Amino acid sequence: MHIRLLLVIAVAAAACSGSAGSVGPAGPTGPTGLAGPAGPPGLKGDPGPPGQAAPKSFVASANFQNLDAAISNACANYGSASLLVNAPVKGTVVVEGTAIMKFNRSTADTIYKNSPYQTVGFVFVGTSATDCPSSEYGHHAFLKLPSSMPAAPGVSPDTTPDDNYYFPVPFRRVVHVVAGSTTFFVNSQSFPGSGCVAASRCQAMEHVGIDAIFIPD
Repeated sequence: MHIRLLLVIAVAAAACSGSAGSVGPAGPTGPTGLAGPAGPPGLKGDPGPPGQAAPKSFVASANFQNLDAAISNACANYGSASLLVNAPVKGTVVVEGTAIMKFNRSTADTIYKNSPYQTVGFVFVGTSATDCPSSEYGHHAFLKLPSSMPAAPGVSPDTTPDDNYYFPVPFRRVVHVVAGSTTFFVNSQSFPGSGCVAASRCQAMEHVGIDAIFIPD
């Protein structure tokens, strides 16, 4: 009796089932999942090529002896003392040195004897042969002797009379330069008064030592 009832229900259920319906639309995207753990570090790359060496500071020097170049009132490179600096890159050049100047104090020299003026000698570091930067006070140098200063009696090493004074005059200048060549000139001028001209050798550039220190930026 139970078996027969079950068969009847099964047959009835089969008769009532229809065909499968169409697929419904996709649901919304779910939230992003948590980040996974970091992977292991990669292999170390090969070292790159070595870079160029940084430019270094350097010093250039020159000296000039026995110039005996008479100095007049005009700014000029008396004695032709100069120094070339080749800068590999832009930087700063500190130029310094000493000039030995001769001051004529001979009473036998009629030009000096008749001049009532004091004697002044200036030394400059210029970037041209006629550059005497008057604004560089404290860097350029000068020496002033009063007109009343007597002659300096003496004898030169060759036993000839020498009544001149010889003074060391230090000089200094700081200049910013670009890459390339820059020539620095040891220039000078004098103010001996109208009664003293270059031909009388009232002042003369005798010896010059000049050093330049290049410092890259």
